[in-house]
Amino acid sequence: MTWINTLKDFWWLGVTLLAVLGAVWRTAIKTNRMLEQVKTIENNRREIQTMKESTPALKKDIADMREALKEHVIDQKADIQSINEALFSILDILKDIKNSPEIKDAHNRLRRRQLER
Repeated sequence: MTWINTLKDFWWLGVTLLAVLGAVWRTAIKTNRMLEQVKTIENNRREIQTMKESTPALKKDIADMREALKEHVIDQKADIQSINEALFSILDILKDIKNSPEIKDAHNRLRRRQLER
């Protein structure tokens, strides 16, 4: 029974050891979380660097697309102008051949549309 008396005298030692073990356990968990965050930060840094490296290429591609779109718009305007010139020529010839109100009306509508643009 002497060990019970010894245990009663040193109960605080067991509690202190359990408290130290709990503190070590919590510190290990926090350290693990911190390491995961550091890894995440490093991965994000690499991704940002990759984005920075690819940005000039994207800017060049966007500039090329703008230029191509501008050329397309110019070509499209020229096509529309050619179509309108052909329509005016046809309507002028029809107007000279047959002087009807429908042809005059179509001619006026086309002219009005051109002026509105």
